[in-house]
Amino acid sequence: MSYKKHFNFLSKNDLDFVTKEVKKIFNSPSSSYKTNITHWKPNIVPNNQTVLLYQLSSNDTLYNLILKTCKEKLKKSPSFITVYYWTSGSYIPWHEDDHVSSAGTLYLNESWDLNWGGLYNCIIKEKIETITPTYNLLVEQFNGMPHSTTPTTDFAPIRTTIQMMFPFKNSFIQ
Repeated sequence: MSYKKHFNFLSKNDLDFVTKEVKKIFNSPSSSYKTNITHWKPNIVPNNQTVLLYQLSSNDTLYNLILKTCKEKLKKSPSFITVYYWTSGSYIPWHEDDHVSSAGTLYLNESWDLNWGGLYNCIIKEKIETITPTYNLLVEQFNGMPHSTTPTTDFAPIRTTIQMMFPFKNSFIQ
């Protein structure tokens, strides 16, 4: 079990576009969301605040830009790409993404204060390691590695990430 940090995952131009698009999605009254409460496994929802999940489709420019970058930099394609908007008090408890070969989290807040919570935790060799959400950092975890996040505080801004799940077989999405 391991993880890899991919710093500056997106180019400057792509990052500017992605940041603008996720803000536009969030602020649009026509955006339709799923939530963690209805779409996560019950064992990772208890006592949790709402996380808004915006599923990108292959028709979206944003989806295709992320897909292209994954193919180029990671040499694989995600089975789905979802924008997550983490509200105050939201988090994900300890779990393993053992249904996929790897999972990626791309952090999209331009700045993040440690006092806002929302830190990524994982267990490596029986020790907990913590990663601070850093703008344009993709954390890719492998082999069902146990991980969680700390709750965001009441005074934290919306924590924005793009989540990617990579299937066991390295197949490209057309």
